[in-house]
Amino acid sequence: MTMHFIGTSGVMNGSTSGYTFTNIPQTFSHLQIRMFARFTGTSSLQSFLMYPNSDGTANKSIHRVYGSGTGTASQNFVNQDLWIASGIPTVSDPAGVFGVAIVDIFDYANTSKNKTFKSLSGSDCNGTGEIHIGSGSWQTTTAISSFLIAAGTGNMASGSRIDLYGITSSPNTGA
Repeated sequence: MTMHFIGTSGVMNGSTSGYTFTNIPQTFSHLQIRMFARFTGTSSLQSFLMYPNSDGTANKSIHRVYGSGTGTASQNFVNQDLWIASGIPTVSDPAGVFGVAIVDIFDYANTSKNKTFKSLSGSDCNGTGEIHIGSGSWQTTTAISSFLIAAGTGNMASGSRIDLYGITSSPNTGA
């Protein structure tokens, strides 16, 4: 497996609610989003919103398990208009704390399969953070050529950054 840098939002300045990657090359096996973020909204530990091809149709599902130092929970959502991943700090959380996320999108260019993702996200807010493991599907065989990622509340805080990578799969060499 080889990672190829596709693009970046660059370091954000706190005045944008999200970022859209456009003209995604259709030459990779999978995509990976890497995010370092904090939001300007006031509700603690928020989700970030993901829209493949900026599609707001209710044809997506989301599953997640998350936990903190005080407990765990799980959720399942069907017929959603977006994908989400969670655990990103806001201004209600300790100053200067950012969350991270890695989202893998499988077979994004394959027009014979529905699209799926898995995510790992969260943050440590000086002992009160959360970790989230999620997955989801988009019930369409349409290739993903653009991808909008937005703050769940407020804007992306100054210092936030989103990068997009393509992944090529190498044949199994048996090694």
